[in-house]
Amino acid sequence: MVVENIITAEAEAAVDANTTIHTVEAIVISEKVIEAAVNCLQFERTSMFRMFFP
Repeated sequence: MVVENIITAEAEAAVDANTTIHTVEAIVISEKVIEAAVNCLQFERTSMFRMFFP
């Protein structure tokens, strides 16, 4: 009984840790996506600027 409780607690802790890792990964990925979008917009802005003011 005690062993089962310990195993269950460890399994729950592992799931929590896994969820946290996935959340962090998702945040990192979304930051990279935002960064890419910003870079894209900046590039578009500079190329538009070059088009009008060669």
